[in-house]
Amino acid sequence: MAEKQLKPKTTRKTVTKKPAVTSNPKRVSAKTSSEQKKSPMGQKEFKKMVSEAAYYRAEKRGFVGGDQNEDWLIAEIEVKRLLNL
Repeated sequence: MAEKQLKPKTTRKTVTKKPAVTSNPKRVSAKTSSEQKKSPMGQKEFKKMVSEAAYYRAEKRGFVGGDQNEDWLIAEIEVKRLLNL
């Protein structure tokens, strides 16, 4: 008698599609509405605090080297952290 050769069973993988990521075209400013509500001060006061913090960062390194844009961005992060924004 001839033996039958059995083929291995194949299984199908089911692939679920993820929803497409869409951007929000209505968003105009970088601040979220919750950040705008939390801020107890105006934009001028915030910028003044950031400016002073950036100045002190540059002063600390003796105004040598570094990057003023990086100082500003790091100062913004520090001020936001202090103000819990």
